Amino acid sequence: AAGSQVPRFRKISSQGIDACGITLESQLMCWGAGTGNFGQRTPTRVTFSSYATLKDVAVGSNFACVLEVGGVAWCHGVN
Repeated sequence: AAGSQVPRFRKISSQGIDACGITLESQLMCWGAGTGNFGQRTPTRVTFSSYATLKDVAVGSNFACVLEVGGVAWCHGVN
């Protein structure tokens, strides 16, 4: 769409048909093949109850986990 911003990532992880990435703004965005927990074909923001600076992301089969700089881990999906 005109005027829409394409996300830029500093870290990406994928497993099978699922992928997540940490943007330059420290947001988690995930996408997949149109099914399950990663049902969006384009990157969609995933929110948690807390959002500090994200350090790392790991994607498994139907789940993703992020690690904050302070050491707190958050997971999304079937975990």
